[in-house]
Amino acid sequence: MTAIFIPEGNLFRATEHAGGPWSPDMLQGSATTGLMVREIERRNGAAISRTCPCG
Repeated sequence: MTAIFIPEGNLFRATEHAGGPWSPDMLQGSATTGLMVREIERRNGAAISRTCPCG
């Protein structure tokens, strides 16, 4: 699996795979959202099964 972010201490460094489709200088939204969800799960100690009502 290719890393999108690499941990560096308490921070994460974006790799070249985190670039968005419009510019390599802009991060793609799904990558940053995944990183945010990882931190929420880490702080809460459980996986998020659903974040919003569907249907």
